[in-house]
Order: sequence, then structure tokens, then C-alpha cells
Amino acid sequence: MRSRANLRVCVALAACGLLVGFSVCAAVVAPASSLLPDKAIAALANEVSGDTAKKNLEGVVLFHRQRASQGFHSAAVLIAERARAYGLDDVQILRFPADGKIFYGTQRSRQAWDTESAELWELKAGKQVSIASYTAEPIVLAEDSESADVTAGLVDVGEGTKDADYAGKDVKGKIVLVSAGAGA
Repeated sequence: MRSRANLRVCVALAACGLLVGFSVCAAVVAPASSLLPDKAIAALANEVSGDTAKKNLEGVVLFHRQRASQGFHSAAVLIAERARAYGLDDVQILRFPADGKIFYGTQRSRQAWDTESAELWELKAGKQVSIASYTAEPIVLAEDSESADVTAGLVDVGEGTKDADYAGKDVKGKIVLVSAGAGA
């Protein structure tokens, strides 16, 4: 499964980043009896950058990275390219089947889930009002959502975790918006 291999690459790069970050922090506060000369410590401090780490993260989060999706693969490609640019030469992206049948350990692989577009519009006083757009913010789309073209009433129940959230609200046959996460 691509996602497991990609996760390994992400974890390895994150661990390397943390190791370098902690090493630099330790070097900066190290006592005068450091194992490295001050010049070497200064050179390392000039090479390690929180801004670079932030830019790397910003690049990865641009992709909708659901397991085995094209976005996940694109993020893995970006990470591999950055790793090569930083001097790593044995960088690979491994692919594993994700067909909903194969097990990896105790976990059944889940099929790839790619999204092209998704929107939620509210019809209000004869006008359409955009509530959510996958194109604008990929995070608004729930994983494994099914395609649908539905016109129905819309009810906001807040968190939606307690009976009181639904008190006095008619939700039958309507789209219900909840703010609580799955399993809440």
C-alpha cells in the first residue's frame, strides 16, 4: 500500500528534521566545551531553518492526502524531491496494492479515494450561497463521501452529540450539519 510506504518516508523525514533541529538547539545552548568548533556550530545554525521546515510543510499540506489517493502520491513525490535536494541519494516511493481486500497486518487495505470536485450550496431567498467548496478548501470534504445531487432542507445542530442539540429541530429528510468529529 502506497500510504504505508509514504508514511514511512514522511516519518523518516520528520524524524531527521527533529534530530537536526534538536541537535542545533543543543549546539546553541551547549557549554563552552562543545565537541565542535564554534565555526562549525555557526555553519550548522546557518543551514538549519525553521522557515525552510515551514515551507516544506506548507508544500505538503497543499495536497488532499487521503490514503492511496493522487494527492497523497503528489505529496510523497514532493517529499522525495526535497529529500534528494537535501543530498539523500537512495530515495524511493514504494507502491503497495490498496484494493479493499489485501490485509497489511491486521488492517484491511482501503481503496484509493480521489476527489475531483465537491460543493455545498444553500438556496436562500432564490439565490445560491456557497457554504463549502473542495476547490477552495479541500479539508471541508469528508473522506469517502459519495457523489450526490440533492436539494433538501439544511439544519445546523451545532456539535450534534447530545439530544439537546436536536431539540425542536426537524431533521427528517434534511441535510444535517454537525460540528463534532467522527466518534465524538
